[in-house]
Amino acid sequence: LLEAQHGASCGRPRRPLDAAPQRGRSRAAPPCWRSMRAGTHGAQRGRRVHQETATRAEHAADADSGQLAGSSYHHNLEAKDVEQQQTIDRNARRSTQLALAALLLALFANAFAMANPFPYAPFLVISYGLTDDSRAVGFYAGFVLSSFMVGRGLSSFHLGLLSDKHGRKAVIQLGLVSCVVFQLAFGVSPTFGLSLTARFLMGFFNAIVGVAKAMLPEMCPPDQQAAAMSAIAGMWGAGQIAGPAAGGLLWSESAPVTPWFWPNLLGVAIALAGIAAVHVYLPESKSSPPKKTEELLSVEMASARENADAANTRGGDSDGGSGADCNRSNQGGGGDDDGGGDGG
Repeated sequence: LLEAQHGASCGRPRRPLDAAPQRGRSRAAPPCWRSMRAGTHGAQRGRRVHQETATRAEHAADADSGQLAGSSYHHNLEAKDVEQQQTIDRNARRSTQLALAALLLALFANAFAMANPFPYAPFLVISYGLTDDSRAVGFYAGFVLSSFMVGRGLSSFHLGLLSDKHGRKAVIQLGLVSCVVFQLAFGVSPTFGLSLTARFLMGFFNAIVGVAKAMLPEMCPPDQQAAAMSAIAGMWGAGQIAGPAAGGLLWSESAPVTPWFWPNLLGVAIALAGIAAVHVYLPESKSSPPKKTEELLSVEMASARENADAANTRGGDSDGGSGADCNRSNQGGGGDDDGGGDGG
């Protein structure tokens, strides 16, 4: 029925309904059906091409956005790494500056303690009543002033070895403690012998200058070592100026114990401040033998392996030679026996 109706619509003669279909011959689709199928397939292909094009465009857009996001992500990571490195550098620079300031304060306290008796040493000798001769006053005053350096000269080498073994910071703190204890003892000493002993012991336990110069390259980067060494020399000179100035200004006959009590008490306060600064800001620095790097260890291991291989090769050659000699000797002996047998 459908074929008859469509045939009529396409201009073909309508087949009667009661007519039997022709057998043995394939029936081709009407032209209108072929045109409809062709249009349908064309539209489907068009939709597929459009969908594929849209999908490719979406993938390309996703890839571009992913690349942009990845590049921005890596850029942010690089920026964060740079910022963190800058923060680390600033903190390290600040720590080095604080440690250098603590070391300079320790040097200033040491120089102050050594130099503050310079202006009143003759009056100290006179107050002890050692002599009435004005020419002998300088003789006794020289003992008081030089006893510090005598003690320091006797112990500098051993304190340097102690700093190599137990650390620089401990030796610097020991020197500052000696400035506190023995400077106070010198400020209240009632006799010449006690004052001489106090000055000697203060120098004997004091190696701040040598240890500070040894610690400087371990603490400061190479580009700052020259400036730091100049600061050390300058701070020592400042202590050599401030110590005699304070000793001359603070000498007082109305002092509670001795006339030279106040300048030594000021030196004790400066040494205590140095102890606190060194304890808080100065890092522990201890010299040790240089450690072998990984490259040096790898080179040594490679050379050791080569030496072992060469030794094994020489041993194998010697074993092979001895074995060949043994074989030749055995063959020679066998030939002689055979010859003897044949002759018999």
